[in-house]
Amino acid sequence: MTRLFPSLAVALAVAATPALAASYQTDPARTHVAFTIGAKGYPMTMGEFRSFKADLAIDGGVPARSRVSFDVAADSIDTHVALLDDYVRGAGFLDTARHPSISFRSTAVRRVDDQTVELTGDMTLLGVTRPETFRVRVTPTADSAYTLVAEGEIRRSDFGMTAGLPLVSDTVTITVSTLASAR
Repeated sequence: MTRLFPSLAVALAVAATPALAASYQTDPARTHVAFTIGAKGYPMTMGEFRSFKADLAIDGGVPARSRVSFDVAADSIDTHVALLDDYVRGAGFLDTARHPSISFRSTAVRRVDDQTVELTGDMTLLGVTRPETFRVRVTPTADSAYTLVAEGEIRRSDFGMTAGLPLVSDTVTITVSTLASAR
């Protein structure tokens, strides 16, 4: 998967920024942590996580110095179907009672081109930590801000989430979009 949570840091690292890593904050009203998953015989299920925290530092001159830390409250899932949300919060899927957070900590940032970076890091889901990489599209805006769109896919079975397989897809597409501004 081009991973979801790391995309913010990667995008920031691509854009021209000060020589030293600068701190950025995300705008909660303009940030969406979304996912899409399929199931046989049903339309694609789309949803998002409404509660998260992000810590971004960007060094445009040396992207490798950039870093991102992203934490999502697993119980903040919203598919717009309350019964489905409750089911996915349960032990077979997100198990939010035992694993309240989904996290990502960057380990590397690599410039792909003038508007794209790859962000690699450790993603933790259901207590399992695995390396994941996200592709992030970075667009500079006014006032030292950036619009960031991270996209990727993960295999939920890699994290031990096997409920519903093979009827419920193993592949989850993640898209994180945000506006990040200098602090």
